[in-house]
Amino acid sequence: MNAFDEVMVTAEDTELLFRLAFKTRFLFCIDGLVKIDQTPSRQVGLYELFYQRDKRVYACMEHMYRKWLALPDVVDVGIRQRIHELCALYISSGQLQGLPTKLCRGRS
Repeated sequence: MNAFDEVMVTAEDTELLFRLAFKTRFLFCIDGLVKIDQTPSRQVGLYELFYQRDKRVYACMEHMYRKWLALPDVVDVGIRQRIHELCALYISSGQLQGLPTKLCRGRS
């Protein structure tokens, strides 16, 4: 299994966890394991990309959902339908179609 998808600017952790869920079991940990810098004045950060509705966010989410739909492990019809719906939402919100790899790259 490949690790993080380096094409993605956002949600690479979510994408990896989804794929891992088909390979292993997880345990819930109540303790916070990560601190996220959400300083409002911060110039560069993932939250700013979401807040600014940066097209790279939409492109990466579309890329992630298309990857998930291509997984042979995703056989549940309900899950597949929900992924299709989310993918369509990101395409319409970001007015994208087929551009994810070009737009995902780079954080600037």
